[in-house]
Amino acid sequence: MALKVLCFAILVLFVCGSAAVLSRSVSGYEDDYEEEEEDEELFVVTLDGSSFYDTISEYDLFVVEFYAPWCEHCKRLASEYEQAASILSTYDPPIILAKVDGTNKLNEEIVLSFGVRSYPMLKILRSGGRVVHDCKGPLDAHGIADYLKKQSGPASFEIKSAEGAAELVKDDNLVTLLNEFDFAHTLDANLLPRGESSVQKPIIRLFKPFDELYVDFLDFHVDALEKFVRETSIPSVILWDKDPKQR
Repeated sequence: MALKVLCFAILVLFVCGSAAVLSRSVSGYEDDYEEEEEDEELFVVTLDGSSFYDTISEYDLFVVEFYAPWCEHCKRLASEYEQAASILSTYDPPIILAKVDGTNKLNEEIVLSFGVRSYPMLKILRSGGRVVHDCKGPLDAHGIADYLKKQSGPASFEIKSAEGAAELVKDDNLVTLLNEFDFAHTLDANLLPRGESSVQKPIIRLFKPFDELYVDFLDFHVDALEKFVRETSIPSVILWDKDPKQR
């Protein structure tokens, strides 16, 4: 007999609204961030202090990269970010990616208000910019697109089948709880790919592809949950390489 319990599982890719068509540069000043052909279709929107707040106020979900023209990491990210913007422009509704030159004097107030201290820094803005948090997903084009597509979805995904649970809890994914991660829940613990026999009451279960594979937690207070996830979601040994998913 299936156990009827309340479980939360949140997927982490381990490393990091209606939209009118926007022009390449809302501000109109010359972008020296990267050299591009004039006839190339560009999807990343360039903003500055004169256009920033009016633009973001129109969207329920908006993503901004703060960059510096001299930053080598920013230059490496540029093509991936542009490709991600192209992919996300096909969604319904599309998700807009923008960038702001953090070294431009026009943008000093924006940089200070968003607490930008290093480059590149990606921010997810919700509800017209009233809610802001860091974008901590992958830094490759498809990783960025997939991460932001999930960010635009429901706050929590319901697991209704064993196949859905298996897709969520993949061997290379981490299941955890923070605002930049995906939430999922189920009323049937038997749908979970491992450890289901031990579920006897409402729990939060963190799945991970290392160490003990899953950890349960019973304290539902937000601060306690965040502390639990940060301490538990780090493997004993971390492989550090050039793979964007590891960042």
